[in-house]
Amino acid sequence: MIIPSDFNYNWIYSINGLFINRVNSDIPGLQSAKDLLFRKSESSIYLTINSKLLKSDLGFHHLEVLIASTNTIYGLAIHEGTKRIFYSESDNKRIFSANLDGSDIKEIIYINSGLALIRGIDIDPINNKIYWANTGQGKIQRANLDGTGIEDVIKNITIPNDVIIEANTGNIYWTESGQIASSNTDGSNVKVLVDSTIYSSGFLLLDSIQHYLYWSDPLKGSIEKYDIIANKRIGLISNYHPIYDKQVAYDGLNENFIYLIRRLF
Repeated sequence: MIIPSDFNYNWIYSINGLFINRVNSDIPGLQSAKDLLFRKSESSIYLTINSKLLKSDLGFHHLEVLIASTNTIYGLAIHEGTKRIFYSESDNKRIFSANLDGSDIKEIIYINSGLALIRGIDIDPINNKIYWANTGQGKIQRANLDGTGIEDVIKNITIPNDVIIEANTGNIYWTESGQIASSNTDGSNVKVLVDSTIYSSGFLLLDSIQHYLYWSDPLKGSIEKYDIIANKRIGLISNYHPIYDKQVAYDGLNENFIYLIRRLF
């Protein structure tokens, strides 16, 4: 599908790629959002814009600043058991956690290496682990939710950008340069799922109910999905402006919408 050409709007798509709706928003910086996270229980979207972590309604009409940092905030993940939100400061080499209202901020991870660059993060709620893509060192790493027990899960991969945990099946999925791959949560049984005509990799999303992976290819300007069960790749949106970051949130509860924010260039 080729999307409409009006660059001044944010768009909402259904998961089959058909055009559904558009949302006009005057919120400053919305097009620069790094990560979006849809929380089903409150029908809200948490997102990062530059050095801020914010909370929005689904129409992006009202934003509440939860956390204002001095560094760029990149990845987001929520642990529902503790009702805490985790976020990465990529250039700062750190991961923090806080209450969902932004209070009680705690630094839990610091990678003391000049090469480290923490981008996408996700949580295994069954084993209470946090995983992250260490883009600078070419690793997928994990730790306990309090930051103890840091360990390498996957090493020697090329520019990992995002990581997703499917805790009920014990699988990890990640994007790296030119491919989408998976393994068990302990790093064993590594498999390349998609590696043809992927020019670059941006965000990665998982629909754990229908067993679909979604990803963006910034250089192609596309969003695609992969049927994990059928081992089938399906194109959704093409001729799109580059989506370098996870400017998408998946609502798997009601309408199965993808909330897609267009970047302006």
